[in-house]
Parts: sequence; C-alpha cells; structure tokens
Amino acid sequence: MLNYEVFDFWTGKTYRFRISNVGLTTSINFRIQGHKMTIVEVEGTHTLQNIYDSLDVHLGQTYSVLVTADQPPQDYLIVVTTRFTSQVLNATSIFRYSNSGGSVTGLFPWGPTIQVDWSLNQARSLRYLFHIQNPNDTCYCTFSSSSPLTRYIL
Repeated sequence: MLNYEVFDFWTGKTYRFRISNVGLTTSINFRIQGHKMTIVEVEGTHTLQNIYDSLDVHLGQTYSVLVTADQPPQDYLIVVTTRFTSQVLNATSIFRYSNSGGSVTGLFPWGPTIQVDWSLNQARSLRYLFHIQNPNDTCYCTFSSSSPLTRYIL
C-alpha cells in the first residue's frame, strides 16, 4: 500500500496553488484529477485567467493557479510527472474533500509526456497583464488578504 500526502479541501471553496519547478534538469506537468486550474500569475506577473486541465512547469518557473473544490466529494489524485524524459516519473498525493465519501476512483490521470507542441501551445496561450495597478480589479480573488496557510513540497 502506498502512503500519499493528503490535502483537505472544503466543497465550494477556491484554493490558490503556487507551483514551482526548482529542478535542475527536468520539466514537469502538474494536474489534479477531475479539476480545472485557472492561472492567475506567472513569475510574479498577473495573467489573463486561462483555464487548464494540466500545466507544464519548466525549469525555474512558478505559476499561481486557482482550483475550486466543485466536484463530488471524494478523493482525487494530485499528479506531477516528468516531461521530455525517456522514463516518465510520477509523484502523487491526494486532494481530499472534507466530506469525502470515498477513495480515489477512475483512471490514473495521465498527462502529456513528450509532446513538444502541447507545451509550446500552452506557453503561447499565456498573456501578461502589465497594465494592472491592483490585481483585485480584474479577478475574483483577493491577493492582498491571502496568505499561505500551509506549504507542501511534493
């Protein structure tokens, strides 16, 4: 039996994830089974809020995404896989709803592995918002009053 790091979430709440690739040689792909991620920041700069199923994070990059706990209450996999490597490595943890009625179900959420075009298209879809004085003017989140409650390293 595998032991996973478990993260507890409340139904209907939106959570901010800051995803960083602090590696030296390998890009990664981050995803949460059955959930969409709304990107709000890249490298400390606010972006148009595009929605992604998974996100490539290359060496030294940092993204902030919003994830809403809007699925049926159960456990879901948080998955990180290597990109552009001959052997694909996986790291997993559990996204658990506070009122979870069951364990992880369904297929393992495989992401892209060697598809360069997929990664390039994602990078081309990012649009920075350089003109914003206050990030709260354009998004439904409040950055000024949010602070990290807990930090995890996968």
